[in-house]
Amino acid sequence: MRWKVPACVFAAGALGGLASWCVQWLIGATPYDKPLYGVIPSLIVVGGLAAIFGVYLLANSDTDQVTRTLVFAVACGVFWQPVIDSARNFVSQTSAASQAASLQTASQELGQLAASNDGSVQPKVVETSRRTADLLQKLPGLADPDLKAKVVAETMRAVDQIDAASAKAPDTSVNALQEIGVAAVKNGQITVARHVLRRLDDIAARDPKVADQAKAATSSIISAAQQPAQELSTTQK
Repeated sequence: MRWKVPACVFAAGALGGLASWCVQWLIGATPYDKPLYGVIPSLIVVGGLAAIFGVYLLANSDTDQVTRTLVFAVACGVFWQPVIDSARNFVSQTSAASQAASLQTASQELGQLAASNDGSVQPKVVETSRRTADLLQKLPGLADPDLKAKVVAETMRAVDQIDAASAKAPDTSVNALQEIGVAAVKNGQITVARHVLRRLDDIAARDPKVADQAKAATSSIISAAQQPAQELSTTQK
């Protein structure tokens, strides 16, 4: 049956998790400094999960090679902490890559709407800003520099498209840029925040009707910054 191999992988990982406690005990360490009745079941579970993650998610092992698969599963159980950390990073990066692709599509659609006579620009601005702010929240946890660069590039492109859409939806665009700018500074993305501030300056210069709103948005972004306001504001020119 199909469930037999995953079950064996989990059991091998559970054995590895238990072995990790035994190794520490043999070398005289005090594993986890917790009562045995809590530690042992926990290590069995996390060892089994680490094996599942390692075999099926990280290594994508050929489970037809049963002996090699089970040995690897035991190793994943023994070294469960780095395996689970790697699985967490893998999921985070996969999610961020998917969100970046979705943002790219949303930005392109917004650009097309802004260049046409379609009246549905406003909801697309809101959608694009939400996607951008959500993606910015994932940036601090990304380890892949290439993916980080791609995410930053997509957020900058989205900011430019929102700026272009401000001719048809000025109020919504300013609010959207404020949301993105605040998300950028809260997640340490000062380059993106400065880009937002430049676009807000452009909108204020182009459209006097929303100039005060754009200036208020700029102030909100600078106030939310985790670095001196003078450094953020003077470098936006």
